[in-house]
Amino acid sequence: MSFLYELSPTQFILLVIGAIVGHLALFLASRRVNVLYVLASVVLVLGPFSGAAELGAEGAGGMFVKWIRGYALVLLLLLGLFKYRRGTLGAASQIWLAFTAVFVLSAVWSDSLLPALGFKVQFGFVVLAGLLLASTVRDQEELIRGLRVLSVAGGLMGFFMFMYFLTHAQSSLQFGRLVVFGANANRIAINLGAMLLVCIYLALNERSAFWKAVAFCCCGTLVTVMTLTGCRGSMAAVVFGFLIQVFPQSGRRIRVMMLPVFLACVAVIALNVVEGEADVARFVSTKDTRSEIWGKAVQLFKEKPLIGRGFVFSPGGSQRWGMHSIYLQVAVEMGVLGFAGFGVCLALLAQRGLQSYRSVRRQRILTNLGILPLSLVAASLFYGLVTTMPLNPSPFAMLMAMGIGLMDRFPRFAILERRRTLRRMAYEYARRRLLKIGGLGSPEGAR
Repeated sequence: MSFLYELSPTQFILLVIGAIVGHLALFLASRRVNVLYVLASVVLVLGPFSGAAELGAEGAGGMFVKWIRGYALVLLLLLGLFKYRRGTLGAASQIWLAFTAVFVLSAVWSDSLLPALGFKVQFGFVVLAGLLLASTVRDQEELIRGLRVLSVAGGLMGFFMFMYFLTHAQSSLQFGRLVVFGANANRIAINLGAMLLVCIYLALNERSAFWKAVAFCCCGTLVTVMTLTGCRGSMAAVVFGFLIQVFPQSGRRIRVMMLPVFLACVAVIALNVVEGEADVARFVSTKDTRSEIWGKAVQLFKEKPLIGRGFVFSPGGSQRWGMHSIYLQVAVEMGVLGFAGFGVCLALLAQRGLQSYRSVRRQRILTNLGILPLSLVAASLFYGLVTTMPLNPSPFAMLMAMGIGLMDRFPRFAILERRRTLRRMAYEYARRRLLKIGGLGSPEGAR
């Protein structure tokens, strides 16, 4: 809270007024949407800027962003646990929560307990937030409204970053990659990639023409900015998630192809606009790969193969040293035992995910929705081949947990949809019987 002492009286008053207005806006929004998705949007949008150099990562600006983001996350957890919770977490959620708990506790046998535990507890909070986003939705309509909130937030974030690039064309590029207020290009791409997965789902499946158009615009904006970041891993994860989302839509080939054609056109335009400025050649480059770091990870694993190191610190520092692969990270930090447990956990989640999809695919209205959790989880695990973000307090960790939580909610959605269908059929049958009994169903009765 030291940044508060650096504020002038006017700035402090504006801060208080902003806090009041923000809480009032949350209260009003809660009447239309699940407010947890509004808070999740705040967490995701502010993510890239919490360590932005130009805001002063440890100064007033950077600390202010971190505190707002942290407050939004804590408020999301409190509301999700004590106000919006709908029963207990399902089997898939409990499996992932159990692994998360063991992963967090593995910090106990690290070289420095407090920094390791602090980092992993943040990851645990993000996972719990993602599970609550899924477990607190009442039905598919409420879920779609929440996804719209995330989509609009992502689109606005992408639009802001693109306008920043246009107005700061030279200073916003470092080594040919986009930075915004000094925020790392990879950090930007991670947040935008997670939101782009949601936008792609809405662009493919949204029934409202208005919201479909909004989703298309958000997709175009996010793809443009991600192209400027030059982040290959995030883009590959998004493409992988898109391919999974397209899977159940083979009967709508023409409409489905509209989105990739549109995004390809946007990417081509972006590449031509920034030619000579942004390092777009990274997408086809084989240089600067992760082979050296992966080799080091194997060496670290061999030193403590049974239970691992608990937490890997960067050389000469107190920050986490990422192995650029969640699978290697688990092996290094939790050893053979932890890696085996992780494998069992993923196998159980895969089984639960397929069961969830089978439970809803017979309901035509839910078929396309049923693939959403599989795409979120699979894209995160695919991204985990080249990064540790799904096991960091990151957007992909939140969306992966949300996808796991939806695996538990979708069978409930299917039951609700069957009940609605039966009620509609019963109502229609009763209406026809009454018309027939009253003689109103024939021309004579009508006269």
